[in-house]
Amino acid sequence: MSGKVTLRPLQLPRKHMKLSEINELLIARQEGLSLKPLDSNAATHLLRHALGGTEYGIEHSKIAQLLSMPQEVVRLFRDDITITVVYFDSDYLRSPNVR
Repeated sequence: MSGKVTLRPLQLPRKHMKLSEINELLIARQEGLSLKPLDSNAATHLLRHALGGTEYGIEHSKIAQLLSMPQEVVRLFRDDITITVVYFDSDYLRSPNVR
């Protein structure tokens, strides 16, 4: 959760865009990077980003829509989700006795 945030190269949503529109996209993208995680739980953080993460931050309406679908159609859009978070003791891994 404290790792470096990286982004994919910017892809424009339309072919012919004004520079001011591209600038707005870049500003929104940069602001998304400065947001701190909403969750103190790593699994919740990963789930939130898997379901509603965009290059510009979290789209809460997308998460709400995916989580509130009726049972008869939910399997078409999402399956059961399992998240396993493994923490490594970085001090232990750096010690010279570990091979």
